Amino acid sequence: MHQHFRALGSGDRSAEAVAACLAAVSWWNQSVWSGMFADRRLLDRVLNRVLSRVLNRVLSRVLNRVGEIEADRNAAQVVSTGWGFGRGYQAVRKELRESVE
Repeated sequence: MHQHFRALGSGDRSAEAVAACLAAVSWWNQSVWSGMFADRRLLDRVLNRVLSRVLNRVLSRVLNRVGEIEADRNAAQVVSTGWGFGRGYQAVRKELRESVE
């Protein structure tokens, strides 16, 4: 396998050298993966763990962002309606409005 990489490293870009290098990489990749994950259950566990971590991170970021948006909306609604200060604020507002009219 090393001879194929040396040929490419020395500047040999012929189709044969590239094909031989790709075949060597394919063989090595297949032998490593088949040896490492000969037990299908091990492969399933590894993939499930990796995918669950990735999905958890993505979902938590999305939900955090949605929560921030919802909190911003709620804050805007509180400010616009005056509910942030309780019902007493509404009563004072009403009295002021009536006194101006």
